[in-house]
Amino acid sequence: MTSDYANEDMAASLPALAAGPLPHPELMRQFREAFLFRKRENIAAALRRAVQRGDLPEDLDTDLVQDIWAGTILYRRLMTGSPLDADLAEHLVQLVTNMSPRRTDERV
Repeated sequence: MTSDYANEDMAASLPALAAGPLPHPELMRQFREAFLFRKRENIAAALRRAVQRGDLPEDLDTDLVQDIWAGTILYRRLMTGSPLDADLAEHLVQLVTNMSPRRTDERV
């Protein structure tokens, strides 16, 4: 889940990808269609399969789950420098499966 965002080259390009197209509506539309929507649909399909198997709640909001995951990953990568590791991935999955992740530190 986090491998694209843990890659240093990808991480270095994130600020430009996030800010560059904003003043250019057509470029932003193309970015969303060519990259963002396709990636989100792939993740949504995986989440829907988990719902069909009974692994996730039937009323799961796949868009919100992705927003939470992406927001966490991007915030850590761009703002805090906190690790993107297997523990983070497990905690994000636990949020979706309604399990409380164990805190591993004392940060609030």
